Amino acid sequence: MNGNSELNRVARNTSVVKLSGFIVKSLEATPNEEVKLLAIGAASINQAIKAIIRAKNILLQKTPQVNILFDAYFHISEIDDQERTGIVFTVCID
Repeated sequence: MNGNSELNRVARNTSVVKLSGFIVKSLEATPNEEVKLLAIGAASINQAIKAIIRAKNILLQKTPQVNILFDAYFHISEIDDQERTGIVFTVCID
């Protein structure tokens, strides 16, 4: 996983626990930045959503008044000379 300004790829076998930890640590380290996750395929999207929800719960336990926002948009990538449509999730603290 890279810094907050880059797309962080989520795979079908990405650990929800590790990904949510990455989101929490990134948002705590740079609260004015957003975390971007790229998921291609249903299983990857599922892992990303579960990690975002888990990260939100962790942050709310630490700071109950924190407001976590997330948005999503389509992103076209070229993989093995084929266009693949994925979803980019952006997570930030308001």
